[in-house]
Amino acid sequence: VYRQQALADGTHWKLGIDAGCLGPCAGGEWTQTQLHQLIGQQSPQGWDSQIRNELGAVLYGEIAPVRWQFGSAVDLAPTLQARFGNVFTDAGVSMMLRAGQLNALPDQPTLHAFVRTEVRAVGYNATLQGGYFSNDNVHTVDPKRLVGELEIGAAWKSTTWNISASVVRRSNEIEALPNQTGRQDFVRLLFSHAL
Repeated sequence: VYRQQALADGTHWKLGIDAGCLGPCAGGEWTQTQLHQLIGQQSPQGWDSQIRNELGAVLYGEIAPVRWQFGSAVDLAPTLQARFGNVFTDAGVSMMLRAGQLNALPDQPTLHAFVRTEVRAVGYNATLQGGYFSNDNVHTVDPKRLVGELEIGAAWKSTTWNISASVVRRSNEIEALPNQTGRQDFVRLLFSHAL
């Protein structure tokens, strides 16, 4: 559940709360196993060491105080974000550069390429440190306190459909791992339809 306001000058704010669960109740094992079968990959390993079930809630907010435009086809906007809860507690700043047919408001059509960078200070990450309310999780690690991310992709939005595809490189999140070993490279795909 969230509330947001976006203005035509490109500034916006959002405040919300996410609720759910982590551990086996989240369904990650089933989802990953089915995906691996679908694409003909080996069955995933390590699910017997996932963290225990716990209900989760995260209060989050973000604000983009300004957007700089360079003609009608290029813009640059910083965003400040913060999350507080028993799944994530962190704060970050990101910068998004977009080029193409841009939208001024979130519900307007767009077709653009983008580059986003982010730096996040981590206070708590239950996906690494285990459940906040169950300190008997034996399969946990200490998080790095500063994490960076780079995302490059493209987005298309009509009045009802939204498709985004990007490649993400995230820095190492685990304190005990060397940076080369712990960094993550993955593809992010988003499909949505508004009624």
